[in-house]
Amino acid sequence: MNDIPLNMLESGEWAEVTDVSGNPNIVSRLSELGVMNGCKLCMLQQGQTCLLKVGDSRLSLGCIFSDCTIMVRPVV
Repeated sequence: MNDIPLNMLESGEWAEVTDVSGNPNIVSRLSELGVMNGCKLCMLQQGQTCLLKVGDSRLSLGCIFSDCTIMVRPVV
């Protein structure tokens, strides 16, 4: 399966992060929060401000999408 942008995931869909690029400060902060190459996450709620499950945490990402690109590979 091909890599897609994070915001293309459907609610409830799991994926593996394949690339995080863009503003180095944002990429670094996302890494601190667990969003990095190889991590698995679940899209809990789609939208301009999406809600993700990463490990035991829930993350809300909003305006961060304008400063970085998160590519994922859906997990079947």
